[in-house]
Amino acid sequence: MSTERNPSPPPEDEEDDNVVGEDHIGSTAYSKRFVLQALLNLVKEAQVDDGIEDSGPAELEETVDADLCQLWDMTADKELLAGILANLMCDEECLQKLTPLPQIRECAFLLFNCRDLPTLVETSRLLSLISRSSFWTAEWETSFDDFGAYDDVIFVLSSSTSSELLLQAAKLIFNLTQVKES
Repeated sequence: MSTERNPSPPPEDEEDDNVVGEDHIGSTAYSKRFVLQALLNLVKEAQVDDGIEDSGPAELEETVDADLCQLWDMTADKELLAGILANLMCDEECLQKLTPLPQIRECAFLLFNCRDLPTLVETSRLLSLISRSSFWTAEWETSFDDFGAYDDVIFVLSSSTSSELLLQAAKLIFNLTQVKES
């Protein structure tokens, strides 16, 4: 009696998995290269338009417009929205222009109230970046209270098992205590 069996699958090549997943944003199918290229193309278009006398809304190249529409649709994903906002806050000029906007404060605190782990990680990073800057104002502090963000921090600390989220929450708390002491 011969026992035949199917051959084992070939061993997985970890290097191939890393190459394939390298371009993805988190666990999504979104491409980092696509997002960065779309933003770079927008910056190039804006630089070209700077030299033209303002005669109304600028027309974008069709491909740039299509890419930006797709990027806009992608930001409906809360995690990506929080991540993009956090990445923008890494730039001092963006930080200076965006932090005074009440819509940014409201968006940040509404996202922080979410219970989705990747969104919480990115939103904690966003709030941490803003809170360590000189642009963390009384309005941000008031909004932090008004939106119940202290309760959200307590929720994260008491219920999260994600070391990445706990680290971001700890950074946020550290920054807030530094702000309060000064």
